[in-house]
Amino acid sequence: MNKLNVTSEKLVLIWGLIASIFIFSITLKYEIEKERSSFAILARSIITKIESALDSINKINREFSALFYLADEVDDGAFDFLTSTLIRQNNFIETIYFAEKISTKNKKQYELSVEEQGYTGFKIKPFSATEVIPKSLSGFIFPIKYISPYSVKTSRWFGMNLLTFPVVNKGFSLRSLSSSLFYAMTSTEKNKLFASRILFNTSSDTDSGDIENAFGILLYKIDAKNLFPAGILSQDDSVSMYLDGYGFYATSSLKNKDYFSMEFDFESKIELAGQEISIKIIRNKCLFQFNLLMPILMFAAGLFLTFFAWYVIRSHIEHNKFLAEQNRIIENEVFRKTEELSKKADELALAYNRQVALVEELESFSYSVSHDLRSPLRALDGFSRALEEDYAKDLDDSAKDFIARICKASERMGTLIDALLSLSRISRKGLLVESFSISAMAEEIVKTLREENPDRNIEVIIDSSLCTKADKSLIYVVLDNLLRNAWKYTLRETNSVIEVGKEIRRGEMVFFVKDNGVGFEMAYAGRLFGSFQRLHREDEFEGNGIGLATAKRIIVRHNGEIWAEAIIGKGATFFFTLPELKEDFKS
Repeated sequence: MNKLNVTSEKLVLIWGLIASIFIFSITLKYEIEKERSSFAILARSIITKIESALDSINKINREFSALFYLADEVDDGAFDFLTSTLIRQNNFIETIYFAEKISTKNKKQYELSVEEQGYTGFKIKPFSATEVIPKSLSGFIFPIKYISPYSVKTSRWFGMNLLTFPVVNKGFSLRSLSSSLFYAMTSTEKNKLFASRILFNTSSDTDSGDIENAFGILLYKIDAKNLFPAGILSQDDSVSMYLDGYGFYATSSLKNKDYFSMEFDFESKIELAGQEISIKIIRNKCLFQFNLLMPILMFAAGLFLTFFAWYVIRSHIEHNKFLAEQNRIIENEVFRKTEELSKKADELALAYNRQVALVEELESFSYSVSHDLRSPLRALDGFSRALEEDYAKDLDDSAKDFIARICKASERMGTLIDALLSLSRISRKGLLVESFSISAMAEEIVKTLREENPDRNIEVIIDSSLCTKADKSLIYVVLDNLLRNAWKYTLRETNSVIEVGKEIRRGEMVFFVKDNGVGFEMAYAGRLFGSFQRLHREDEFEGNGIGLATAKRIIVRHNGEIWAEAIIGKGATFFFTLPELKEDFKS
């Protein structure tokens, strides 16, 4: 049985590998055919671009030649204007030349007339002294008159006899005189193609006639590399162009073909009035440059399925053992977590009971403070005042001062007891969340402060857009404490300013109350929000030291934060945040 299982495993591996190789071969062939199709589309596009460019040259030739037929005489300004436009619109035309026909016997007279135009020392020169001019043309000279664009490089052609230029000379030698374009190339101008046309006194494109009837020659210098957009070629592509079997343009040579290389080629021919331009496009691409993602994925998928089947057969028992072990571990973990949760629940119940006990103790303490402590305080204050009133004649000034201090201390202690009770009630009060305007609340508090202190002239700046969702009555206590603090600590300033506003910090809305009062030392900022903690002496600024502690407790009840920043002598700013709570939320 064991031997049979081993044989089955080997068969699965062998047949899976064969299937994977077969699928890889099919998908690779598909990618090669796709590359061949893509190359054919690219090649046809290049051929179309070249045909379009050659058609454009013929069209430009007809339109440009019409200028000479319609005008009695074309000056250099008109020639430059039209040719510059044509060259700018068709970047494959590099230069356009015009040579006018003159008789050989008028050569001297023509040279003198050109010298009079400012070209000192002008002479008609041949391109090559070895060029043989046909006998029928020996009585005429075609000096180049106009060049566009005219530059230092092209200016050397000015006045050259175009009949001695090999391209034009070859055209006259190989075919009868015709007004159609004749294409030729030179060995000195790499990747350049020249097209010449004889201008006769009649305007037909198909006319041919005697040299006597001609008045000039147009010569177009064509940059073959701009006949098609070079950017569409990849580094694996090569384009070659031939005129009547002779090459005049070729891109960089292809890489050497190796065992893994594949070559695609595409050829086409373009007929040009008795001439022929052949175009050959080749792509030599290494097999590893093809998009092998799909073949590799298919091969990998085949291998994966093969090994997956082998794995299922091989690891069925081990998998069952693994599941059993996992079940055991999970059961143990569940049991452990259950015990932990039970323990946590007991701890939470104990903490809750302690909290309930603390609340009950706090309520008992509040009751005691409210009733038991107030009675002795009232008695102490009452008897002190009675002693002062009934025995005033028998008491000296020192005794009267002691009695006044006892009364004041009693009053102070009563105030502190009230503050403690208020702080206790705030801690136990439920939250009633609603939307309201902090701006309107601040205006109301400032109005009350002005009524209480009519002699103080304080500038108060309140942002009118301050709104929030919170317990309105508790936030009133916070804002009242902060504004009363600002009002109190700006007492010594002649130009007191208080500002209530908001800003954004770390993406969160932060409200602030700012003043230009006495400020405080930031090293003691941690003491600000403690009960009965003061940073200034009581004889400097009155207060019970419980206001900021109350404000902090309210803000914390709202899940917010409160803090202060200050500079001594320049004022303080109190910041607080109020995270949005749901309306009617009770804590």
